[in-house]
Amino acid sequence: LAALAGGQGTLGVADQPAPQASTVGSGQFVFDAGPSSNSLESDSKPIAPQTATNGSGDFVFNSANNAAAPTNNSPTEFEPNSPIPSELETELASFTGTPAESLHFSLTFDAASGQLIIQGNSGDNVVHESMTADGFFEITIDGVTRSSQAQSSFYDAALTGMTRDTLREIMIFSGGGNDQFVMSDQSLAGSLLVTSDGDVIVAGNVRVEDIFQVNASLLSVEGSITASGGIVRLHSTTATLVSGVIDVSGLSGGSGGRVEVLGPVVALLNSATINASGDTGGGTVLIGGDFQGNNPEITNSLVTWIDGQVQIHANALSSGNGGKVIVWADQNTHYYGLITAKGGALSGDGGFVEVSGKEFLNFRGQADLSAEHGAIGTLLLDPTNLIIANGTADSAADGTATFSGTPSGIVGTILGSDTGPTTIYESELEGLAATANIVLQATNNVTINDLTDNTLNLAATTG
Repeated sequence: LAALAGGQGTLGVADQPAPQASTVGSGQFVFDAGPSSNSLESDSKPIAPQTATNGSGDFVFNSANNAAAPTNNSPTEFEPNSPIPSELETELASFTGTPAESLHFSLTFDAASGQLIIQGNSGDNVVHESMTADGFFEITIDGVTRSSQAQSSFYDAALTGMTRDTLREIMIFSGGGNDQFVMSDQSLAGSLLVTSDGDVIVAGNVRVEDIFQVNASLLSVEGSITASGGIVRLHSTTATLVSGVIDVSGLSGGSGGRVEVLGPVVALLNSATINASGDTGGGTVLIGGDFQGNNPEITNSLVTWIDGQVQIHANALSSGNGGKVIVWADQNTHYYGLITAKGGALSGDGGFVEVSGKEFLNFRGQADLSAEHGAIGTLLLDPTNLIIANGTADSAADGTATFSGTPSGIVGTILGSDTGPTTIYESELEGLAATANIVLQATNNVTINDLTDNTLNLAATTG
């Protein structure tokens, strides 16, 4: 199916070729999260890369002003699938500083409400939280461990009653320091809300029954979060980084759950996986915002990055429709990964996917919204003006994602400063596999040039 429209909307392209690291030579990975600058040449803290991924500078991240910038005040090229976690660990360490010795803090657990309050002071503290095999909790701050288990040698009466069945909320107040809260393995009987004015790292495997929500300054998921058919909300005030697994899949007759990964900078790194598939229908995944950034209840990111080995799934497994996946940024979106929102194996239609950058879009990934026994789904992207040109002027051999903005001319990229139209050649459209509807829609004009054969032949669908 193909739909042509002008006025307002998006450009949708299906089944892009698998990205290769070498294809990003002209695409610059800059976490452009500054509040008023597109170049983000702000004060920042450099990270010393542990593995050389390119020769053009360091990845820089600054939580103090919600910004990121290269150390040499020029855009830093960054290859998809580069080993971010080691660099991320270095940067997170620089955020929290070296744990100070002999710092006083307080722990208070209210068994009636299930709320744990950790109050720090002006020092920088690293707080480790974990659950024991018998369902009690241990809190370790600067090498000193407290336990909620009365028989433990680390027992602290302030934690009495804190178990997997009672813990519902954790609040961390830094007291002026730059604290880091690290969550290890735990499986809770209910939901969990974590709120911190410092950094939160999900380092282990966290499992909840219903809802897991984190509000923090910087948030990093390096382990896994599981809420079967439930809700995972990750909100930060600087950056939300996911290099692990988020699983809200719904099996045994259930539908997929809901995932929100939000913050000024949102990045899914390395082989991060988000699974919102369900037996009777796909769920909802919001990365950096909701549809066209227009949901006032969802905070939009400034920059969103999806790495080349990242997978996002919102499939209907047996019956029902594929889910909804949105990848959005108010400024820049770089997309290299794979999104699937397929219809059920027995019945159901493909889902809906939008990948959009309001000012800059680099789309070099893949999407599969097919349906064996229903209508295929739709993939949308957003240009301003669109021309469907005759022939293969930019070479059919260079892949299907070969549109570029004018005057930038960067393959696969549309810049907010591009005043001219985005051109997609007939060969690219005709070469797309039939795994999604092709929707060509622009905020201004859609123009179809005179085609030599007077025919635009699109691949036949199976739905």
